[in-house]
Amino acid sequence: MQGKVEADINLSGLLTKPKLDGNLRLTEGSIQHSALPERIEQLNVELIASPDYEANFTGRFLVQNNPGTMSGTFNWQQDWWSEFNIKANNLVYQPQDNIIVYVSPDLSTRVSATEINITGDVHIPEARVYLQALPEQAVGLSRDAEIVGTDQPQTTSQEITSQITLVLGERVRGGHTGFFKGFGLDTHLEGRIGIKQRPGTPLASNGIIRLEKGSYQAYGQTLSISEGDLVFIDDIDNPLLRLSAVRDRVSDSLGIGG
Repeated sequence: MQGKVEADINLSGLLTKPKLDGNLRLTEGSIQHSALPERIEQLNVELIASPDYEANFTGRFLVQNNPGTMSGTFNWQQDWWSEFNIKANNLVYQPQDNIIVYVSPDLSTRVSATEINITGDVHIPEARVYLQALPEQAVGLSRDAEIVGTDQPQTTSQEITSQITLVLGERVRGGHTGFFKGFGLDTHLEGRIGIKQRPGTPLASNGIIRLEKGSYQAYGQTLSISEGDLVFIDDIDNPLLRLSAVRDRVSDSLGIGG
């Protein structure tokens, strides 16, 4: 990260509860990371602090000439809390070489000492995924598993809640013919699912992702997908796969899930 910082802030009060009055500006900023193929540029942020133990900020940036905005509030008058909003178009995320995702988020986050709450929409207008095997982190232990002889990890005191709508756009594909390519499946994915989390409960989802214009390899043959979908009902890591595929005049129907 780089940029120019200018600040004019008066500091007073207690170390445990400082009083700030003034402003801070970041201009001509940029952010580059190995997981961000397209650099975030023209990052400009202004923070204004007031003596009533609150600071507000606004900012804007560009990614491939696509604009993004952010804003937020920090408050430490009594119990501290903060809010953060971000809206952007076509942020490029590449966690590994065979996965690239274009993300357009419109999210609001509220954080305090006791909770983290995330709401909003995430639109994925375009993506390409090629998988030969699942990443190691994609398969974890069952939620009720216990490892004997090891210390259990400390849980956070913050309760996490979320309600996010994930929308897959028409250009979400993989290879030349589909969004997801792996495990014999090569297909477009379109649709939306709602993702929800409440304190003390597993991450849940509801919605349907359609499989279109793709192919499925089974029984040593390549079958054309005539229709199919992934149906999410509560458990996000166990969707129902419904698939109908054909080869010439032969058809196969497949249903997987629980």
